[in-house]
Amino acid sequence: MKLLSTLVGVLTLPVFIFSQVSAVAAGQIEGGDIYRVKNVTKNIDFTDPVNATCGDTVQFKVRIHNPGPDALTGVRVSATMPTAAATSHSSRVTVSATNANPNSTTDTAGVTLDKAGKLAYVAGSTDLLDANNSKLSTLADGIVGNGVVLPNGVGVSTQQKRFVQFQARVECAPEVKNINVCELATKQIITIREDQFNASLHSRDLNDCVTPPTPGNINVCELATKKIITISEDDFDSSLHSRDLNKCAVTPVVTPETPKAIASTGPAGAFASMAGLSSLAAGVTYFVRSRRNILG
Repeated sequence: MKLLSTLVGVLTLPVFIFSQVSAVAAGQIEGGDIYRVKNVTKNIDFTDPVNATCGDTVQFKVRIHNPGPDALTGVRVSATMPTAAATSHSSRVTVSATNANPNSTTDTAGVTLDKAGKLAYVAGSTDLLDANNSKLSTLADGIVGNGVVLPNGVGVSTQQKRFVQFQARVECAPEVKNINVCELATKQIITIREDQFNASLHSRDLNDCVTPPTPGNINVCELATKKIITISEDDFDSSLHSRDLNKCAVTPVVTPETPKAIASTGPAGAFASMAGLSSLAAGVTYFVRSRRNILG
């Protein structure tokens, strides 16, 4: 009897240990190609990467599937969102759960732009969807950062799959346009950035840089010299002249300002003098170039 009791105890021990191990609930987070993006503005379906341009809205979407054996609890979804201007962006999503084995999985989805731009998260755009892509609820903002927690976790089976999606907007810096203006001080037509226009220094009316011609004469741009001249209308030659005064516009030569040197002696003082001469020479060069275009 004693021997029989010992054998029963030995045989029962593995069963007890197994039952203790199997009592620990655990689920899985399916990996692979679980993260994609679509161009909402252009109505381009989910892919990776997707093409977009300035002003477009894109939508990222991640699939959360649990093969089991137990339901996932404490499911959290977080994503990165590049903010630097670039022509190519990659967002990484991380799906984790408190009882998952392994604890988390990641995937990436990309956006390719035709010009440098940034991606900006659209507030209030994070949604939780069911297995049929029907909206279950709107999740709080935070997926880009600490992440969002899925209420009720994720159950087992394909019908318990969940999707989380959110939107981002492509933002680009406004293009700086160049315009031709009359520089009032020199009576030259010059090209400047539109944001540099100053009404006290410039005029958008290019005729302010020319003297009104007498009857029978016209002001034209002399193509060879890039000067605006007055000729008889009968002498106009399209191979030599242009009625478009913009053809004589010049771009100002911008000379960087040389820092004022502190008075000193020795080699440092000599170097400062040389810097001063270089600045003077640059100024003379600008003056000569400008004079060539001054209206006679």
